[in-house]
Amino acid sequence: MGMTRIIDFGSNQYGCRRAFFNVILLVLTLHASALGEQTTFYVAVDGNDANPGTLAKPFGTLGRAREALRQEKLKQSSVQPLRVVLRKGKYFLDKAFVLGEEDGGTRDSPIIYENYKNETVVISCLLYTSDAADDLLSVD
Repeated sequence: MGMTRIIDFGSNQYGCRRAFFNVILLVLTLHASALGEQTTFYVAVDGNDANPGTLAKPFGTLGRAREALRQEKLKQSSVQPLRVVLRKGKYFLDKAFVLGEEDGGTRDSPIIYENYKNETVVISCLLYTSDAADDLLSVD
């Protein structure tokens, strides 16, 4: 059987009760802001790399989103997820897209590439090569 502890913040302890509720409010505020903080960049086949990478104005390439993530990591002062969300469509790569060590996240601050909701995303290359050194999509 579990034990329940009841803390009595009676009316004669107004200062203590007020401090308790202020602490609870602070904890809830910090928790909510930590959950809500995340940087997301969007990419769409009809996007433009001159755009800010928002849902309404997405980037046009994975390379531009990767660069935005790298810049965000350098200025990031808190632990938060970083996301690249791909909108539906076929993405044709005409040059190498390499994710290196600098593109990795951590357990507390993951970097996530994903499709938008249930949209289908296809990433394809224009050229076929049998030389592994010339792969257009690679992860180091």
